[in-house]
Amino acid sequence: MNDIPCLQILQATLRNNESILHCYFRSNDCYGAFVSNMLFLNYLGLKLVDCLKKEYPLLKFKGIAYNSSSLHIYKNDIDAAKKVVRL
Repeated sequence: MNDIPCLQILQATLRNNESILHCYFRSNDCYGAFVSNMLFLNYLGLKLVDCLKKEYPLLKFKGIAYNSSSLHIYKNDIDAAKKVVRL
């Protein structure tokens, strides 16, 4: 494949009436894609819990365990990213 997806693994764990969505990114654009990735993963975790409510009525979405092997900011985003963190 020429364009391998960055998101490689998604796993949901259900323990003690809590759901955690575990994800692993092989590569992650910290400035340009992180926010949209987190919004989608949060939506997915909430939707999963909603779908499982019949079987697990006390289930709550606890959060996301987010892992990336290569977190980076692209060169063309450096100036904009510096403004966000005020460097």
